[in-house]
Amino acid sequence: MDELKRLAELHRLIPLQSGAKGKQPRDKGYSSRDYTFDEIAEAIATGNNVGMMIGKGEVDVDLDWPEAQMLWSRLVKEDTSLQWGRHGRVTHHVYRSDLEKPVNFELPNVVGAPEMKGAHGRMILQLRTSSNGEPYHVMIPPSVHPDGDKLEGTITPVDEFAVDQVVTIASHVAGLSALARFYPSQGNRDDVMLGLVGCMVRGGWEQGRIESFTAQFCRLVGDDEVEMRVKKAQQAFKRLDAGKTLRGIPATAKLLGIPVEWMTEIAIWMGWKQRNPEGKGAAVFLSAVVKDVAKQAWDALAEYEIDGDPAVYAFGEALSRVDDGRLQMLSPDGLKHELNRCAAWLAEDNGKWKRSSAPAAVVSDMLTARRRDVTVPILRRVSIVPTFTKDGRLLSEAGFDEASGIFLDLKVDVDVPKRPTGQQVRAALRQLWFPISQFPFVEKSDKVHALAMILEPYMRDMFGPTPFHFINKPEAGTGASLFIETALYPTLGHYPEAQTAPKSGDEMKKTLTACLAEGVRCIYFDNANVLNSAELASALTAETYAARILGVSKMLRVPVQVQWVGSGNNTELTTELYRRVNDIRMDAQVERPEDRNIGQFRIKDLKEWTVEHQAQQVQAALTIIQYWVNLGMPKGQGSKASYEAWAAKLSGLFDAINVRGFLTTPKDRRPEDPDAETMRELILAMFNAQRGKIQPSNSPDVWKKPVQAKDVVDLIRAQNIAVDFGFKEEARAVSKLLGRYVGRPFSFNAETGRVFNLTLEKSYYQSTTRWSVKAEVIGEKREIGRDELPHDDGVPF
Repeated sequence: MDELKRLAELHRLIPLQSGAKGKQPRDKGYSSRDYTFDEIAEAIATGNNVGMMIGKGEVDVDLDWPEAQMLWSRLVKEDTSLQWGRHGRVTHHVYRSDLEKPVNFELPNVVGAPEMKGAHGRMILQLRTSSNGEPYHVMIPPSVHPDGDKLEGTITPVDEFAVDQVVTIASHVAGLSALARFYPSQGNRDDVMLGLVGCMVRGGWEQGRIESFTAQFCRLVGDDEVEMRVKKAQQAFKRLDAGKTLRGIPATAKLLGIPVEWMTEIAIWMGWKQRNPEGKGAAVFLSAVVKDVAKQAWDALAEYEIDGDPAVYAFGEALSRVDDGRLQMLSPDGLKHELNRCAAWLAEDNGKWKRSSAPAAVVSDMLTARRRDVTVPILRRVSIVPTFTKDGRLLSEAGFDEASGIFLDLKVDVDVPKRPTGQQVRAALRQLWFPISQFPFVEKSDKVHALAMILEPYMRDMFGPTPFHFINKPEAGTGASLFIETALYPTLGHYPEAQTAPKSGDEMKKTLTACLAEGVRCIYFDNANVLNSAELASALTAETYAARILGVSKMLRVPVQVQWVGSGNNTELTTELYRRVNDIRMDAQVERPEDRNIGQFRIKDLKEWTVEHQAQQVQAALTIIQYWVNLGMPKGQGSKASYEAWAAKLSGLFDAINVRGFLTTPKDRRPEDPDAETMRELILAMFNAQRGKIQPSNSPDVWKKPVQAKDVVDLIRAQNIAVDFGFKEEARAVSKLLGRYVGRPFSFNAETGRVFNLTLEKSYYQSTTRWSVKAEVIGEKREIGRDELPHDDGVPF
C-alpha cells in the first residue's frame, strides 16, 4: 500500500469496478475528479480495482503476445519503467514519451488468414496514451483481472522512467514477435532465413548488420544452428554477386505460411519497407537521386503480384511478363506501364505527398541495371499445358513454379494417373498415334521421330539444346505442314506460325532474335528448300542466344527453350545443319499427293479433330512420360552429338514403352560433302606418301617428316586428285582446305577386317605450318608405326 500511496502523489488514480467489468471506471466524470488516496484505499478495501490515468507525455506499453513480453525485456536494457503483469510475465510498461496518439501493432484482417487464438488474436502490442482530449487509464496492481488473476509488479515511481524512441522499439518488437511465432520449428528454416535476408537486402541493410541480426534472431527463437544460418546470409550475397535473385516479401510469406499482407506489415515494422501514406499497397517516394528511387521501384516490383503470381520476371537479360499464355518482353513503355501499377508513385509538394508516375529516368535506369539489382524471379518458359520439370515433377497447377522457372498459364486441364499401368500406356500411345498414323512416313525411324517431336514440349525442361525436327518430302501436298500443325496444336493452343527461312545471315539473326525475345515456344520454317545458315546452326546447339536488339546498342541474351521445326521439298541441308536434324521423311508415292481421295483417310478433317481432342492428346502424352518418370527416368543407348541429354532420355522413354527405331535414320540420307570425299582421297594419298608407297614428283624423302602445303600441292597434281584451287594461290587454298579437317578421323576398312582411322595433324617447324597423317587401328587403340605394316599385307593403303 505504501507503493500505491507514493504513486498517488505523482499520478491520478481512479477507482474501477470489479469482476467482469473490472477494467471500467466506477464513477461517471472520473476523468475530471481528483480522488484522495483514502478514497482509493477505501475502494480497494471494498473489492474494487484501481486504475491510473496516463497523462500527456506518458505512454503505456501493453504487450499482448507472450513473444512481445519476452522480447521487450531483452531489448530494453536497464528498464526503469513502471511495470506489472500476471502469470509471472510483465505485460505493461509505463514510460515518459511524447507520443501524439495511440499506436496499435496489429496484423491486418485478411480473409483466409491463419486463425489467431487468444483474447488479443492479431494484436501484438499497443502504445496507449491520452490524445485529442480523450483520457486514457490502465488497470494497475493490486487489482484483479476480469479473468481472476491478480496483477503484480513494480509500480513504485522512480525519478525518471523514460525510454528513447519508444515507437521504434515497439515496431521492432512487434516485427520480431510475429517472425518468432511463425518461424518454423523445423524443416525449411534455411529457406525462410534466405527469404528474410532478401527482405533485409531490399531494405538497404548492409551485410554485417544482416549477419548480426541473423545470429541474434536465431538465439531469440531458439534456433541452435546459428552458424549455419549466418552462412546462409553470406551465401545470399554470393548469389547476388553471381547475378541471381533473392526472395522477397511474397516468397517469404509463403514460406512462413502467412498472408503477404502480414509479411508486408512485418517488413514495415522492421524498417525493411516504407508505409504507403495512402493506405494499402507499395509506395515509391520520388527524389532527385535516381538510384534510390530505382531501388524502391525494384522492391515494389518484387512484391507485385497478379492472381497470386509475380507480375514481372527476368527473362535472360530482359524484363518480361506473361499475358494470355505468351511471354512478352517489356519495352520502356511496357515497364513504365507495370511500374505505375505495382506501386503508388508519390512526389512531395509543399510538405505533402501527391500522386505521380514513374519517371523515364528511373525506367531507363532499371532497364540497364546489373543482374544483382534485379529483384524479380527468373522465368525460363511459359506453357499452356501441364509439363514436366527437369527433376521429373509434373507441374499441373496454374501459376509460376520458382524452382523450375516455368509459368503454367493453363488452357488445358487434364487428370494424369500418378502411376500409369502398362495397359494405360498402350492406350495412350494408340491415342497419340491415331491422328498421325495416316501420314506417309517412309521408315520406322520416321514414325518414332514424329512421336519424339510430339512428346518433346512436355519434357522440354529436361533437356539442354534440342535438334531441328525437319520433315522432308519429295513434293508439295504430301502433308508435312498439316502434320506439324496438328501435332503441335495440343501444346501450343494454336497452329504454329510458319515463316520462310531467311536467306542471309543477318536476316536469320534478326528473325531468331525477334522470336527468342518474344519467348515463342516454336520456331517453324516452312518450305525451306535450301538451308545453309551458320547462324541457325549455332542457335540449334545453344542454351543461351545472344544478339543485338534492333535500334538499341545492347546485346540481348535469352534462354533457348523453343522447339525447332521445319519442312521442305527435297531440301538441301548442309552437313553442319543435317547433324543437328531429327530427320523425318514422308513420301506419298503418287505424282500429285494433293489429289489423293480424302475418303481414304480415317480422319476426314484432321484440324477440327485435333481441336476437339486437344485434352485427350495432352493427357496421352503426359501419361506416357509419367510412366517413364515412375521408372526412375532411365536413360537409353541413343546418342546424338550436341544433343546427348535429349537422345539419352528420349531413347530411354521409348525403350520403356517398347517402341523401337529411335535414331536409326538410314545413313544414305546424309548429305554429300564433296570436299570431304576429296579429303578422304587426299588424306589416304598423304599417308601412302609417308609410307613410301606413292612417289610424288618431288623427292620422296620429303614425306618422311611433316610437309608444307606446297608439297601437298605436288602430291595432288601427281595423283590427279580433284581439288578446286579456285582463283587463289594453290598452296594457300590447300592450306585452308586442310585446316578444315584437322583432327577429324576418316575410317578405312582393310581386307583383313581391321578398321583404321587416318587423322590429319597440324604442326609448326621453323615458322611454317606442317601437315602429316596419323593412323590408328580401331579397337586396339594403338598408333601405327611408319614401317609397321608390310606392303603386301592386303591393306588397300
